[in-house]
Amino acid sequence: MSSWYARGVNKHAAGRPPACARRCARAWQVKLWTAASGACYVTLAEHRAPVTGVAFLPSASALVSASLDGTLRAWDLVRYRCFRTMTTPAPVQFASLAVDPAGEARARPRAPPCH
Repeated sequence: MSSWYARGVNKHAAGRPPACARRCARAWQVKLWTAASGACYVTLAEHRAPVTGVAFLPSASALVSASLDGTLRAWDLVRYRCFRTMTTPAPVQFASLAVDPAGEARARPRAPPCH
């Protein structure tokens, strides 16, 4: 595994083999591949800065990604496209992401640098 890949998430999607998601900080992409073969089957590439978190929704029909570009993006895992881009009123870089059992995304802003 390349050093710039971070944590993975396994989830069974309806009618599909288990899928894995990885964030690729150097390429600012989210890549999905089958767990059985390790073959990448889609690359989601709309972020403009490194991706800091990836989480599947409980239904496994979508995932959410957080980025240092200040956006959370919701991805349709049937059509493999971004169906919603979420931002905050004031620009913020997201450091982490989680999705609760109800499907609500929770993101933590990056701490400002200490001087």
